Amino acid sequence: MLYTFIDIETTGYLKYSMCKDGIKRLDDGSEILEVGFLIVESVSKEIVNHGVLYFYKPYFRIESPAQNTHHLTREFLQKYENDFEKNLVALNALMQNAYIVGKNSKKFDIPFINAFLYKHAPELDIELLAMRLDMKAYNGGSVIYNNNVRDLDIQSVYVGRFKSLYRDKYSVRIGNPDTDVNTFVKKIMSSDFLADKEAVKEDVLQQHAYRVQEHLGPWDYYFDKPTHDALKPNAMGTLEQYVDAMPNGKAYVDSVYESLEKDRVTGAHGALYDVVATYIIWLDAMINKLI
Repeated sequence: MLYTFIDIETTGYLKYSMCKDGIKRLDDGSEILEVGFLIVESVSKEIVNHGVLYFYKPYFRIESPAQNTHHLTREFLQKYENDFEKNLVALNALMQNAYIVGKNSKKFDIPFINAFLYKHAPELDIELLAMRLDMKAYNGGSVIYNNNVRDLDIQSVYVGRFKSLYRDKYSVRIGNPDTDVNTFVKKIMSSDFLADKEAVKEDVLQQHAYRVQEHLGPWDYYFDKPTHDALKPNAMGTLEQYVDAMPNGKAYVDSVYESLEKDRVTGAHGALYDVVATYIIWLDAMINKLI
């Protein structure tokens, strides 16, 4: 069995608009620019194929707020304009009878890809495109349209381990606002018992450890100033936070990423880099019997 790890970079959020024919389609302000993928063998856990698909049309709103995150430029993407149809067929094939693994993929990546395919290659067009482009198969997927997709959203199984790792690494209690240094400073500044609040505030912000005498009792409290904020109880965490909290996580991700051929070298928020990060988190989840 093969797992298909996918991550996408887009022009913005997943938005739809109502067309003149009364059918809701992906909005022109929401387009996919980059799809990173890994094909992984389920038994050996080894990467058997990988790649990046780029999508560009002149009307795409490349210069959007999302560009500050993915750093894709119009000049770079223009090189792939003539590959649009070929990459569309390839993307469709990746989704055929697939087991998709991603981070927040159930709510974002998968519905975005489906809407993108529906908008640019309606069901009847896929086979015609494949014939015209002489594409019979791609990465094990057929070129016919088949929406039979199973998926694993990695955050649904990893969020508990992430919070435990985060808590232990940064010595913060999940959901406890007093472990957030800024929240605690506000608490100090709102109290009536301190003669020199500004001096205490400066001490809190500058020192690694600080002491505050509580006005409700004759005792001192000592706190290690946290380097990271507390997480909210319902926080799912970002992919970057997962990698950061995992022991040697970034080193593993960088090692695998650097070994792969690619047209664009990125860090976090590059589609191929993020899909490698998802793969490493998935391996850690497998090792810890979360899957």
